[in-house]
Amino acid sequence: MKQNWTIELDNFEEKGYNYTNMIFTLNPTDSKKYFVFAAHYDTLVNIEGFIGAVDSAASCSILLYLSQFLDTVSFEDIDLLDKKWNNNEVGIKIIFFDGEEAIHEWTETDSIYGSRHLAEKWTETGEISQIELFILLDLIGGKRTEKVSNWKIKSYYKSSHKYYQELSHIEDKYLSENNNTKTVIQEKELFPTDVLYLMLNKILIEDDHVPFYNANVSILHLIPFPFPETWHTIDDTFETLDINEIHRWASILCDFAIKLLSDE
Repeated sequence: MKQNWTIELDNFEEKGYNYTNMIFTLNPTDSKKYFVFAAHYDTLVNIEGFIGAVDSAASCSILLYLSQFLDTVSFEDIDLLDKKWNNNEVGIKIIFFDGEEAIHEWTETDSIYGSRHLAEKWTETGEISQIELFILLDLIGGKRTEKVSNWKIKSYYKSSHKYYQELSHIEDKYLSENNNTKTVIQEKELFPTDVLYLMLNKILIEDDHVPFYNANVSILHLIPFPFPETWHTIDDTFETLDINEIHRWASILCDFAIKLLSDE
């Protein structure tokens, strides 16, 4: 059964450039709270020929996969979810931000144009208070290299750590079910007991979540560290992506979305 998505194009102009955030909301449109999945779809303009495969086309592809998955879910088969869905208790928003990258050099005013604009807009309308959790994907899907052979996706914020823990459980299940599949990357990437950054509980990596964090929204920032070797270089091409890593995260986030929607 195809679900009913509403589409909002958030158009605005800043510093002589036109931007468009694309917001897709899975019905009901009057839900009491929303889980937001987001990524940026723009690329660098100050490196000629820059593609931005890992930054952040791959993350966008994962969100497209998630939207297609949600289109195929029969919520009537999940009793609790069906009840919450029909009572307008929960909803999903998928956002593709424009203008994450700097036009010239990253500063507070030359970066994250789209997320700054939308956070301000939703603060004025009160919609921002409906966000239960803001999940931001960035730099996901790259191949491991000799220089960057392993990475972790950290838990940064105490308010979202319970969600991070749940995501880690889903990752464990995924790795266990695919432990005989040679194409699956077996290294774990989520570590709930690694709490160094969690204890700091502050912004350490500037990204599209910052304006929402400043508006007291709970943030789950899914970004690998260290960054992929091709980050912000002309070598960030589709040849440096790992389709199995992309599929891994697409699968994990599909399970995560259903868990978020169906939990009490």
